[in-house]
Amino acid sequence: MAVLSESEREVLQELMNIAAGKAADTMARLFGKRIGINIAAIQVLSQESLLNLLGETLFPGGAIVEQNFWGDIQGLALLLLPHDETVRLVNQLLDVNGRPTHLSVEDRGVLSELGNVILSACVSTFVQQLQRRARFQLPEVLTDLNAEQVIGRVDLHTRRQNAQVILLSTHFEIREQRLNAWIALILALETQPLLNALHAIREPSDAH
Repeated sequence: MAVLSESEREVLQELMNIAAGKAADTMARLFGKRIGINIAAIQVLSQESLLNLLGETLFPGGAIVEQNFWGDIQGLALLLLPHDETVRLVNQLLDVNGRPTHLSVEDRGVLSELGNVILSACVSTFVQQLQRRARFQLPEVLTDLNAEQVIGRVDLHTRRQNAQVILLSTHFEIREQRLNAWIALILALETQPLLNALHAIREPSDAH
């Protein structure tokens, strides 16, 4: 697990904010409404710390959007949505009120599109800073998961040796509603390349 200094964490925060801005612009065009995406906090965690956090306080259950990526860097990106927030988010994006709590095929398609936009933006923005490339599979949407199923699913994907887990606490803002979600970037990447990337971003601004 990489231990980030405060300046390295700030660089990563700035980088992910750029990615969130790109994703928000794309979503606004897709759904025809103003959408805000804010990265409120960033943590770099070990597999054990991530699973403990998920189990104790963070994510009681809901939906997961998974997207594998490969190429010069490989890994998995996850969008974690609590159940109530999932329903509210889909309703806001589709301009529908009073819908049943069970997600339809159309709703799952919306989640897939949403996950594809924001997860690929986060990964692409990061990978480009390493001057590398990544390709993406289509997202997989899993809904109505309980907390144990969520933890088991994340555990399965974080067993990669030397994987860096970057957890982003995220807020979506649509029509004055604020919806909570989490993004986990599981990178099959050694610690030093991650730190090198953050230093490469920081050095130009330090020169001014």
